[in-house]
Amino acid sequence: MQKNDTVTLTITDMTNEGSGVGKADGFAVFVPMTAPGDVATVKLLKVKKNLAYGKVETILTPSPDRIENDCPSFRQCGGCVFRHISYEAECRVKSAKVYEAMKRIGGIDKKPAPILAASRTDHYRNKAQYPVSPDGKVGFYAFHSHRIVPCDGCPLQPERFDGIAAVFSDWI
Repeated sequence: MQKNDTVTLTITDMTNEGSGVGKADGFAVFVPMTAPGDVATVKLLKVKKNLAYGKVETILTPSPDRIENDCPSFRQCGGCVFRHISYEAECRVKSAKVYEAMKRIGGIDKKPAPILAASRTDHYRNKAQYPVSPDGKVGFYAFHSHRIVPCDGCPLQPERFDGIAAVFSDWI
């Protein structure tokens, strides 16, 4: 496998950072914005000795957990990584990650207590950090970068945060 190759993957797991994981020729391939159960064609962007990173070209068969995300900035913004799967699937993924960490790091082979699901899945966050660029752009950092992505109407932030960010942006 080489950079720029295209492979067809079945996504079988997810990382803590929300990337799907599939296998191709014995390589683990990490693909953002995919979900367990997706079958996708993936362009390889970076290939290392035993793993690779890719980008979705086409979703051939969508996961049953996949949903339409409701944020226009989702693909660029790094503020959330699970907006393309159902909330129930997000809870399952997070619970599995806790179990795996307890087993691998702590040597505890016991299922954690069930996640206490949130009563709301929109506008529930109570904190936001809005980076500001030298040219006055206000938003969120793109995933793994310091590039600022403007985000109006973030479905996770309280609606009044948009107004506060707008006033601050105008003041700058």
